[in-house]
Amino acid sequence: MANKFYPAVALTGGGTGALDKLDGTDLVDLDAGFVQLFQTVYFYTLDDNSGAGESSPTVISPDANAGTKRWVLQSVNATNLTAEGVIQLKERAEADSNIAAYGQIWVDLATPNILMFTDDADTDFAVEVAGKNTIWIPASAMRPTTSNGCAAITDVETTAGRPDMQTLDFDAAADTHAQFQIAMPKSWDEGTVTAQFFWKHAGGQTGGLDGVAFAIQGVAASSDDTIDVAYGTAVAMTAVDGATAEDLYSSAETSAVTIAGTPAAGDVCFFRVLRDVSDAGDDLDIDAGLIGIKLFITTNAGNDT
Repeated sequence: MANKFYPAVALTGGGTGALDKLDGTDLVDLDAGFVQLFQTVYFYTLDDNSGAGESSPTVISPDANAGTKRWVLQSVNATNLTAEGVIQLKERAEADSNIAAYGQIWVDLATPNILMFTDDADTDFAVEVAGKNTIWIPASAMRPTTSNGCAAITDVETTAGRPDMQTLDFDAAADTHAQFQIAMPKSWDEGTVTAQFFWKHAGGQTGGLDGVAFAIQGVAASSDDTIDVAYGTAVAMTAVDGATAEDLYSSAETSAVTIAGTPAAGDVCFFRVLRDVSDAGDDLDIDAGLIGIKLFITTNAGNDT
């Protein structure tokens, strides 16, 4: 019997026009099915000895007289493939076996799933996409400001052979500051940023007075711009209590920090960090030792070319 081609407008449901409406008695091995579902198109071949459990859209069983016959979703091979709508890729555990001179684009079943590329040496790469990215700035990459600066960088040993801490200590009595600068990546969208703070203290504070609130502000400068310019508005983290000496404490992300100076591609951004002792939640009555900051930026390109 010659193979037939069956068009359909639904995958399942047993209604008129659904692929599973076709009676298994009328189907033979390698029959073809074509389902157009809005802007998505599915291609199937019939496997008359499959017997697999139905799992739409990958495997579809005829509603009547199925036996071991199953519609099996196929990949599409084409020299040139053009799509004017969304392309949906089903997540999977790994790529197919590699083929010389061919790469593979697929979606890993992590949560959330990840777009992947596998080269012809069978090496997997996560595809970098635009979005939220993290820049880590350790305290050792910052310096006290000339005016109202925090203490200079200090090396603090915990126990010999264990991690040392490099911290900038911020006073409890008045706002003190540190500064750092970053040549921002070209892929940065030149929008707002957020920050997360990491710190410790040496202990010996008054009981119950454990809160710390850091804040951050920034300004951008392009080539030939003056650097003698005011920072944007400082944005403070939500104060966090930390009672134990030499414990690592971290904040939640700040709200959006607007960078002053009309940021542009290729700018250097100057940031000032302060301990906001006027914040109602900042009541730690000893120095707070800043260990570092995560700066979160948003990119609108996959790389900096």
